[in-house]
Amino acid sequence: MVKMERAGRKYILCQGPLPLTVGHFWVMVWEHDSRAILMLNKLIEQTTVKCHQYWPAKIGEQHRLELTDVQLSVVHLKCVEYKNFCKRTFRLTDMETGKSREVIQFHYTTWPDFGIPSSPVAFLQFLKEVRDSGTLDRDVGPPIIHCSAGIGRSGTFCLVDCCLVLVDKEGEDRVSVQDVLLELRQYRMGLIQTPDQLYFSYQAIIEGMKRMNNSSFEEFEELSVVSSSSQPNSDQEDNEDTPPPLPPPRTHSLTSKPLPVIPTSESVHEEFLLGSSNGGDRDKVNNLVNLEKSKQFEMSDENHHHLHHNNHHHKRNDSSNHHNNHHHHPYSNRPLPPIVRDSSLYKVNELDSDGGGDGNGDGSSGSDGSDSNAMSSEDELIEENDS
Repeated sequence: MVKMERAGRKYILCQGPLPLTVGHFWVMVWEHDSRAILMLNKLIEQTTVKCHQYWPAKIGEQHRLELTDVQLSVVHLKCVEYKNFCKRTFRLTDMETGKSREVIQFHYTTWPDFGIPSSPVAFLQFLKEVRDSGTLDRDVGPPIIHCSAGIGRSGTFCLVDCCLVLVDKEGEDRVSVQDVLLELRQYRMGLIQTPDQLYFSYQAIIEGMKRMNNSSFEEFEELSVVSSSSQPNSDQEDNEDTPPPLPPPRTHSLTSKPLPVIPTSESVHEEFLLGSSNGGDRDKVNNLVNLEKSKQFEMSDENHHHLHHNNHHHKRNDSSNHHNNHHHHPYSNRPLPPIVRDSSLYKVNELDSDGGGDGNGDGSSGSDGSDSNAMSSEDELIEENDS
């Protein structure tokens, strides 16, 4: 509870209700006979939840908010939207006694956190609408004022309202903005958090002094109503549950640009190029591509086999090496590396003993002409048998 006895003002400042404190918030409104709720923040600001929605989202008796733990119910009756704020009317009912009363919520929707409103005039129009409703009078309970923490934006509203009341009552020469703020801080510490908020308070007070003749701001022009609704619209409620329509087809963006031309390649037949450029069947195109690839693989396999068969007649190793080199891996299309043929290497006769040579060609076996002629005849016999 924040009081300013000289101005005849009482306010209840609090933080925005949380999901677990909604019931206690409405109990406070009922017990103090408050007729207005001043909400100075959005529900979500900069991707952060600042306050829980403590009122029914839709208008109508069937959408009432029942708080069974505190035996209270809230019905959304009417909503009027202005440029910078909206005005909602609720009916708060005690479920035990059946008594009810109307509560007005003034929701300022363009006041950023740790910031200031768009202009002092927009804020003074909001203050004028609150005053004209009679919810700040002495004969009703104190209004509930909250933002996210209940000290920055809420303190700015209280300071401007109290100073303008005192200026109208006592005169501008007898009002000190600093003294009024210090007096309000005796009830709630930390009111007005930033220098910008204090500077804006001075601007709003000076602008209000220029425009007002009394506390009702008679020189202000009428606010323009953006939208107003008091009866539930069944068609609108049904549309809220249905998903939005799909976007229109992108015919313009797809037809305005030509499709890219298929590049010409030597490995592709002319029939395939003509068929794809004329927009032929995709299956036919894929079959032609697969056929072309299979022909290339078959030609590659034949070349590899032919090369390997020629290299086979010049090998002089044992049967096991001959068998492994003759059959390459069936799943590999890579050709085998060519066999190194060096005339400096000597051929080893299988009939020679192990001591006849060490494999480097420095032994006596195979060195004379008779042995060389014998091996040549053996090679010719092997080639004839293989053929």
